[in-house]
Order: sequence, then C-alpha cells, then structure tokens
Amino acid sequence: MEKLNKELIEKLASDLMLELQPQEITHIEEISKTFLNQISILQNIDTSGVEAMSYPFEIETSWFREDEPTHVISQELAFENAPRIEGDYFEIVKVVNK
Repeated sequence: MEKLNKELIEKLASDLMLELQPQEITHIEEISKTFLNQISILQNIDTSGVEAMSYPFEIETSWFREDEPTHVISQELAFENAPRIEGDYFEIVKVVNK
C-alpha cells in the first residue's frame, strides 16, 4: 500500500474538495503510519482454504425489517423547490470535471 505523504494527502483532499489545514495534514501523516501497519498485518493473514462469503452471516437472518414505504410524496411536491426540472427528472449542475 502506498505511503501517505503530504503531496498525496493534498491531492486526495483536492479530489474530495476538502480544505485541510497544515496541522491536519501533519496529523493524517502521523496516524497513517498506524493505519498502514494494521493493513499490513491484515494482508499477512493466511486465508487459503477459506471460502468466500456473499452474505455476512453463516445462515441468512430473518430479523432484518422489510423495506416498506412509510412516507410517499407526489412528484409535483418533490419538484416544488427544484431549481430546474427537465421532463420527469431533476436537472442538476455538474460539479466535478473528471
């Protein structure tokens, strides 16, 4: 894993549109060493023979609630405060040029 240095942290912050203070960048550099060490420990765990799981539990649980709509509004009400609408959609301004 790539070491986090000042330049990489500043690039990532810029990509995420964050403004970091110099002391925040220094703090991130310091704590990243611990984080990268922990990742290294995890990467060294032998997982050969361990079957991949597509569900996080051995047996599918039944205690999750069903997704049932409880508050539905009309399209007209949803569009009421929209700055721009095009047909049946909100029109939004592109904010990232990537």
